[in-house]
Amino acid sequence: MDFSGVGAANTEIQSVNIAITNTVVDPSWYPDSGATSHCTMTDTTLTQKQQYQGAEKVHMGDGMGLQIQNTDTFSRYTWVFLLHTKSEAIQTFITFKNQVENEFDTNIKVVQSDWGGEYHPLESYCIQHDNSLFVQHTQGFTIFLIVYVDDILLIGSSNAAVLGLIQKLNAVFALKDLGEVDYFLGIQVQHTTNGMHLGQRKYIIDLLAHADMQHVNPLPTPMAEGEKITTFGSDPLPEPYKYRSIVGALQYVTITRPEISYVVNKVSQFMHTPMKSHWKIVKKILRYLKGNLDFGLTLTKASTMRLTGFSDADWASDPDDRRSTSGFCIYLGDNLIYWASRKQKTVSRSSTEAEYRSLTNATVEVIWIQSLLSELRVHTHVLPTIWCDNQSTILMLANLVLHA
Repeated sequence: MDFSGVGAANTEIQSVNIAITNTVVDPSWYPDSGATSHCTMTDTTLTQKQQYQGAEKVHMGDGMGLQIQNTDTFSRYTWVFLLHTKSEAIQTFITFKNQVENEFDTNIKVVQSDWGGEYHPLESYCIQHDNSLFVQHTQGFTIFLIVYVDDILLIGSSNAAVLGLIQKLNAVFALKDLGEVDYFLGIQVQHTTNGMHLGQRKYIIDLLAHADMQHVNPLPTPMAEGEKITTFGSDPLPEPYKYRSIVGALQYVTITRPEISYVVNKVSQFMHTPMKSHWKIVKKILRYLKGNLDFGLTLTKASTMRLTGFSDADWASDPDDRRSTSGFCIYLGDNLIYWASRKQKTVSRSSTEAEYRSLTNATVEVIWIQSLLSELRVHTHVLPTIWCDNQSTILMLANLVLHA
C-alpha cells in the first residue's frame, strides 16, 4: 500500500480511500488492483469510485484506524500465486490461463516452444536445487541460463547455440545483448588469462557516499580483536532507518567479501533497536572497505573438482544470550564458492557442542552443493573433505555408537 502523505505515528487524517477488487474466484490468488495508490488520501485518483458502507478500517503502524470512505474496483489486475512446490507451476499456469480467459472473455496467447510443447520447458530445464537456474544438455553443447527478475546471465559451450538461444528469446520479448559480462547485479567482472575477478568497487563507493563517508581515513581491520557487541550500554540511534539501510547493503557486499561476513552478521542482529555503539562498528566496517576497494574473489580454472570445507565456531560469543556463532567456508578446487557466518539457534553447553553444530551446518551445505553439481553434470569423483580444529568433536564423529 502507498500511504501518500499519511504519517504512521502522527496524523490528523481520519479517513482513507482504498483500491480493491471483487472479481477473483479462487481465494488462492492474490490480486493487485494495478492502482498507483492502493491507499490514498484523495479520491480523485480512483477510476470507478464507490462509497464504502462497511465498518472495516485501515490500521496504521501505531494502531490508529482510518475509516474507509470510498473503494475502487478498477479491473486492471496483476495476479501473484504462491506455489508450494515447483511441480505446481505447469498446472497453476494452465488454471490461471483458463480463469483469466473466462473472467475477461478473451484469449491469452501462449508461445509455442521449440522443445516440444507449451509448458514442457518448465519441467525439463529448471534446476531442482536452484529455481533461477536453467540448464540444457545435448550431445553437442551445454547451456546454463540464470534469471534474476529482468537480468539474464547466459553461458554455454557452443557460441552458435548461445546466439541461437538469444535470437529465440528476442523473438518472444525485447532483449538487449550486452556481450561478454563485465557488470551484473552490482558485481564487477574482470576477465583474466586464467579466470576472472569478482569485485564490488562501484557498489562500495556508492555505499560510502550514501553513508557520507567518502573521505574518511581507512582502517586495516573491520573489527577489533575480542570486541563484543551487546544490546545494552549505549543510547538508541535517533535515525535507525539509516542503520538498517547501510547494514542491508553490507550484507550484499559479503557476496564478494567473505572476510567481513562475521562482523556483518554481528551488526545485523540489532536491526530492531540499533544503538550508537552498533553504528560505530558499522562505520569501522565502512572505513575498512574504504582502504581496499579492489578486494574481491578470484576464480581460476581448477586443476581438481574436489570439495573441501573448513568449519569453526565461536563458543558463547554473544554476551546477551550466550549463543555461539558458526562459521564455515567451502572450496571447489582452489576456488572459494561458499561461506557463511551464522548465530546458532540454541545455546551450546560446551565448545564441543558448538563446533559439532557448526560442522553439521557445513556438511549440509556440502551435500547441497554436491547435489547441485550433479544436476549440472559436474562430477567431483572424490569424496569431500571437511576440516575441523576441535579434537573432541572429531573423536565424537569417529564414534559410530553415537550415530547409530
